[in-house]
Formats: sequence, C-alpha cells, structure tokens
Amino acid sequence: MAINVDNIELGEGTLQVQMKDPSQGEQTDVGATLGAELSYSQEIRDVECGQKMSPILSFVIGEEGKFKIKMLESTMYNLALALGLAPDDAPGSASGYTYINFGGSTTNVYSELTYTVKQQANQAKNYIFTLYKARVTGGLVLPMSKEEERAYEVEFTLYPDPDQNDRLGQIKKEV
Repeated sequence: MAINVDNIELGEGTLQVQMKDPSQGEQTDVGATLGAELSYSQEIRDVECGQKMSPILSFVIGEEGKFKIKMLESTMYNLALALGLAPDDAPGSASGYTYINFGGSTTNVYSELTYTVKQQANQAKNYIFTLYKARVTGGLVLPMSKEEERAYEVEFTLYPDPDQNDRLGQIKKEV
C-alpha cells in the first residue's frame, strides 16, 4: 500500500450539548476544549468445541461507548454539565452570587452530544460525531492551582437511544 499523507489527520473540535429533555434547554456550545477521545468496544463471547483448536463461532453480547473531553471555559453551564446536572435548570442566584447545588439527586440527565472537528487543520471539511444519548459518569475533579488552568475533565457514557434504533452514535465525514 502506498503512503498517502493526505489521509493523516489531526485536530480538535467544538462540542455542542443538547439535553434530551427539551425543557432543560437548547443546544449550547461549551466553548474552548482541549483534547477529546471517543472509545467504543464490543464484548464478544466465543464458542469453542473439543474438535477444534480455535473458536468456531462468536456472539456480540455487549458494547460500551465513552466520550471524554476537557472543557477549559469556567462557566456555570459547563460546571453544571460536568456535575451531571441539567445546566439550564441548575444555576441559581442570591446575594450577588450564582450558585449550583449538587449531590443528593437520583435523576438521570441525558444529553445528545455533537462534536465537530476539522478533517485537517487547513481544510473547511469536518467530521461530525453525534452521540445520541450520553450521561456524565466520570465524576468531577476540579484543579485549583497556579500551575494549570481550571478545566473540567468530563467523561460521558453512551447509552442506546430508542429513537435511533438503539444505536449509540453516528460519525459523518464531509466529502
């Protein structure tokens, strides 16, 4: 196979978040991000028999999807999202402060994520990753230091979306 450097890509993108429950707000861009990672794996069950040295059949018995991103903009929306809250419902205000209450909730908050990234830095064409039903599951670590920016590292678990035939997501490449 010949080497084609046009197929070597790098770059980062923008993340749009849309709550699955329309009453929880409209699609929002989280702003500056640093690094993103989409992982997907299937759990396979191999069937073996005594007459063969290797499996004779396999079944897909499970799958897992994860999306991780570091959000750099310290907004109350991003903080609420990182805490697994419905951002538009969470912030309150009193006595000159905006605040978010967290903990003690058993409500699952799902969102649809759209991550758009340039195919190559000098091109106008994009990859668009749509993750149909995601929930924050990674917890929150919030650094407060003079040596690093305050950023929210957020991990989402992807769930089957019945509105999308139980698929986890879609990857589109502009041509």
